[in-house]
Amino acid sequence: MNRIALLRAILWVGITVLILTLLVSSYIRIASVVDSLSTGNLPSNGTIDAGYVRNPVLICLHIAPGCLFLLSGAWQFIRPMRNRLIHIHRWNGRLYILLGLIIGISGILMGALLRFGGIIETWAATGFGIFFLYALLKAYQHIRRKQYALHREWMIRAYSIGIAVATIRPLTGLFFTFSNIPFNQFFGITFWIAFILHTVVAEIWIRYTRK
Repeated sequence: MNRIALLRAILWVGITVLILTLLVSSYIRIASVVDSLSTGNLPSNGTIDAGYVRNPVLICLHIAPGCLFLLSGAWQFIRPMRNRLIHIHRWNGRLYILLGLIIGISGILMGALLRFGGIIETWAATGFGIFFLYALLKAYQHIRRKQYALHREWMIRAYSIGIAVATIRPLTGLFFTFSNIPFNQFFGITFWIAFILHTVVAEIWIRYTRK
């Protein structure tokens, strides 16, 4: 196995773990919101759950399409499927863009309205949310012009930002375990760490595999 193939295998293992992490955490989150609304047992004000319960439609518009976005995006990057099932690849690409627009806009709104992590969270959600939407539009623009290499690069950038949300979960666990910083203070910091980490990894991979 050459170096590129090895790195690609490592990336796929990481992506799979992140997708599973997000699917499980999303199910738990939606189930918690539904339970609170159905039983009337509302969480205390000032907690992250309180913000979710007060905005159930926005949360569902972000979480459900977000899970589909990660699965749709993963399919797009499977080369054998892309090469053999080109028509499915194209239709799935349209779905990927649509889902991305939904979660990008809803993510920016969540950062502005919920703000559990304060202004630090809002800045991260807004800044990287705008970059995420820009990357999606650039990817679409390049594929329309049949600029396949550039399309691939912007798809990678968009997907890396989209899946960064899953990395926030283990980062939160690390802060809980190894620091005494209150949750609402480090929550916004985890956004910045996850988004920057994924952006850097994406750029390294793009440059390393650029033809």
